[in-house]
Amino acid sequence: MAAFGVYVGNSTADLNKFSSWLGDKPDYVHGVVGYANWTDYVSSASWQAGLWKSTGIDVQWSVPIISKEGNLGTAASGAYNTYYKQVAEALLKNTPGDGPIMVRTGWEANGDWFFWNAIGKEEAFKGAFRQMASTFKQVSDRFQFEWNINHANGGTNPESIYPGDEYVDVIGMDFYYKPEYQGSDPAKAFYQIRDEKYGLQWLENFAAAHGKPTAYSEWGVTGNNAAPFVQLAKQWFDSHNVVLQSYWDSDSAYPGKLSDGTDANTGAAFKAAFANWGSGDMTWADFGGGSSAPVPAPEAMPDVPTQNGGDATAGKPPGADDPVVPTAPVVTAP
Repeated sequence: MAAFGVYVGNSTADLNKFSSWLGDKPDYVHGVVGYANWTDYVSSASWQAGLWKSTGIDVQWSVPIISKEGNLGTAASGAYNTYYKQVAEALLKNTPGDGPIMVRTGWEANGDWFFWNAIGKEEAFKGAFRQMASTFKQVSDRFQFEWNINHANGGTNPESIYPGDEYVDVIGMDFYYKPEYQGSDPAKAFYQIRDEKYGLQWLENFAAAHGKPTAYSEWGVTGNNAAPFVQLAKQWFDSHNVVLQSYWDSDSAYPGKLSDGTDANTGAAFKAAFANWGSGDMTWADFGGGSSAPVPAPEAMPDVPTQNGGDATAGKPPGADDPVVPTAPVVTAP
């Protein structure tokens, strides 16, 4: 069974509220390292690592591939490896035991909303990913890396930004229910995401071809009629080689918070699906490759200007909740 996690921002109190609402403690919390500049990049990693260590919960880390002061071409040359090393050391220091430390970097790079997007700079992105993963793994082979994209019906072919099996331990995707784009029928919205050119089924096929498990490090729903989407997501996680899934219980950037009780019907469906889900054992098993990849030789990579963006912003805009409807019946995917 996949490990079950949650994003709640940088608040231990909100983690406790989520656990109390769910009636169960998640396996892990999703932490995101800052990226305003390189100072923020290093210091926020240390601060957050200490924050979550105090709770005793495991953490899946989203560590940006560059800060806003950087660019992918320079990262691919190895010039930022000192920063990567400092962050890796901070995370290792604050993660007791000898289990895996999960790191996602360069997430959703096939879209254009993050300043580290790989559009038009695919080789630079791959080089930067290789430098970062290799540097972390030189600090400790406990680090395991997720390569992550956003679901899409076109645009950049994700295969063009895949850094290689030796640098990747798990292959991931983010997806959200956005009725303003996908329509008011949550079941149809899920099927749309599943069947897109680069959707959920594409991801599972791609991962299987590379001998990797999958992860869904961000997913969320909005509105009080989203129970069918929640049920179908659970069925998807249950029926595929998924090692982790993280729910976005926050209204930051995307209005996905359920633990405040606002969307009671959707929340009830979520609790029915995921209370008592937690495996209680945060272990990424049977990963392939990545543990002994050498740091690539410095190589200058071209880069182009990027458009800055914030975490989980474009592609996940806030929208009005749907009207309250009766709790939906259990839905089974066709």
